[in-house]
Amino acid sequence: TPTDAANYTTATAGVTLSVTAKLVPVITWTNPTAITYGTPLSATQLNATADVPGAFVHTPAAGTVLPAGNQTLSVTFTPTDTVTYASTTAGVTLAVNQAVAIVTADNLSRAYGTANPILTYSVTGFVNGETAAVLSGAPLLDTLATPTSPLGTYPITVTAGTLGSTNYSFIFVNGILIITSTDYTVTVTMSGSGGGRVDSVPPPTPPPAFTCSSVSGACSQKFPPGTVLYLAATPDSNSDFVSWGGACTGSGLCGLTINAVQGLTATFNYKPVRVIAPPSVPAYFNTLAAAYAAAPNGATIQTQVSTFLEALTLNRPITLTLDGGKDIGYMTTVSVTTVQGSLTVSQGQVIISDVVIK
Repeated sequence: TPTDAANYTTATAGVTLSVTAKLVPVITWTNPTAITYGTPLSATQLNATADVPGAFVHTPAAGTVLPAGNQTLSVTFTPTDTVTYASTTAGVTLAVNQAVAIVTADNLSRAYGTANPILTYSVTGFVNGETAAVLSGAPLLDTLATPTSPLGTYPITVTAGTLGSTNYSFIFVNGILIITSTDYTVTVTMSGSGGGRVDSVPPPTPPPAFTCSSVSGACSQKFPPGTVLYLAATPDSNSDFVSWGGACTGSGLCGLTINAVQGLTATFNYKPVRVIAPPSVPAYFNTLAAAYAAAPNGATIQTQVSTFLEALTLNRPITLTLDGGKDIGYMTTVSVTTVQGSLTVSQGQVIISDVVIK
């Protein structure tokens, strides 16, 4: 509209203004404080802000559990005023630390003198409901204890070995192996046709003493490990001690160091000659001469299958029977008895059966 309206008329004009680009919002988001594996993402980490109103979409989303390591978080921002402002993105780095699992060597025990048990371990500290299945390899377990180590407590050490995991680091806790005392059983079985007894001589170190007779048949006694035990066999008057069997051999003292269960036999047989003269009980001898000297009139002298190196003289006014070839129990005739020497009858009478004189 002109000022000089008398000479000028009102006029109009127009131009076109083009807006070529939208404004980009400013997103503020710093690297979050490190978290530990197993911690789900939350608003503590997903806390990006913008200088204009709008909506955020975070990737990964809240609730996600990330593996250990440096992880990238990203966000897409969509402004409310999409005419003026453009959508934009941003990202940060989140450090996810390994969770700590505790590897503990199991406490074990065993008896002295036995082999070490299989060494085992347990792992605690898993998160997200995980188990040892997420681990690879196995730790190394060891102990210096041997079967002959003294009673006491020994460390069981545990180290990494081949154990590994992406999401877990490890703390290792040693265990203990306790070696305890256990008593071992010594069993003596009495065998043979005769009788006798077995006794510890002197008393074992440590006690208790051991004693067993043929009446018992077999005897068992427990001893602490390391006990030194000497056993002596004493035959009854009608018997001879033949030998040991099992844990001991020969016919002398049986010496044992008790570090395991022990079993042995003690064999007693009747002496090879006996005199039967009812109503007296039979009397037993080692030689024919001794038996003849003790035999009353009418007696029977029985001999086992054996060889006697004797020169036997019968010079008493008695009648007797010499019956040979008996088994060790004098139950049946199984062969003959041999007299390697001579048999002279100068007085009395003798009936001889199953005896060979050479």
